[in-house]
Amino acid sequence: MATIHPMTITEKILASHAKKKEVSPGDLIDARVDLALGNDITAPLAIQAFEEMGAQKVFHRDRIALVSRSLCPCQRHPFCGAVQNPQKFCKSPSSYPLF
Repeated sequence: MATIHPMTITEKILASHAKKKEVSPGDLIDARVDLALGNDITAPLAIQAFEEMGAQKVFHRDRIALVSRSLCPCQRHPFCGAVQNPQKFCKSPSSYPLF
C-alpha cells in the first residue's frame, strides 16, 4: 500500500504543468516547461542530440537559456570546442539566447 503524503511544492508545480490532479515520485509525466537551462558542460551534449535527431528549431525560443560560466574564458584547448559549440548554435535562426 502506497504511503499517502501531501504533495511538495515541486510536485504541485509538476502536477499543474502536466495538467494532473497529483503526481508522485516515480511518475512519468508530460509537462509544459517554463525554462530549460543549459550550461557550458551540458549544452554541447544537448545540442549534439538536437542535431542528431534532425530537429530544425527549439520548442520555444523564449523558454531556453544557455549560461556559459565554467569554461569561460577558455583556458585549455580541449574545452574550447565546448564553449564555441553553444555560441555557434545560439547564432543560428533556430536557437536561443546565450547568457
